[in-house]
Amino acid sequence: MAVALSGTLHAQISDGLVSYWPLDEIQGTKTPDLVSFYDMDVTNLEAGDVVAGRHGNAFSFDNARQTLLSRVHDAGDDLPANKHRSHTISMWVNVVGEGQNDLRIFSEGNTENSNPLFNIGTHNGGADGSVDFYLRQSGWSTFGHAYSEQQPFDGNWHHIAWVQEDGARTFYVDGVADSLEIPDQEEG
Repeated sequence: MAVALSGTLHAQISDGLVSYWPLDEIQGTKTPDLVSFYDMDVTNLEAGDVVAGRHGNAFSFDNARQTLLSRVHDAGDDLPANKHRSHTISMWVNVVGEGQNDLRIFSEGNTENSNPLFNIGTHNGGADGSVDFYLRQSGWSTFGHAYSEQQPFDGNWHHIAWVQEDGARTFYVDGVADSLEIPDQEEG
């Protein structure tokens, strides 16, 4: 038997998280955020769209029905993520990218003029299973329709993560950094 004592407490999984949406259930017209209660509105999703996922349940989105999740943040909220120099956006995905033109997996933008705009999605031409990134913000250079080298949109479950650490950006697929060179966030 071994016993270890420590003067510190173990961190909670929610430490440092702004939001966590398991996307495993629909509650009325929303899906819950388990950390900050920034619940997202569901559009055209129904109980039958909750399917078996990588861990527990997941949502099955349908382009023809224009299914989506949305939330308009208030000025005092900790979102959108792009207001922070350091943040991570991560998720499990099971997507067939080839033939899926410019579908969004994640998007942040201004509802009035689409500036700023940050998209993570399928190849804008549907050419393959790569991830297409598009970033636009007034006063900054646009980084758009740049594609990951890895192709996680192959119809299998993959974990993807966009990590921005003090403005430096890296994209990961299943824990492996992609070779795509993503410019650092500009100052301002």
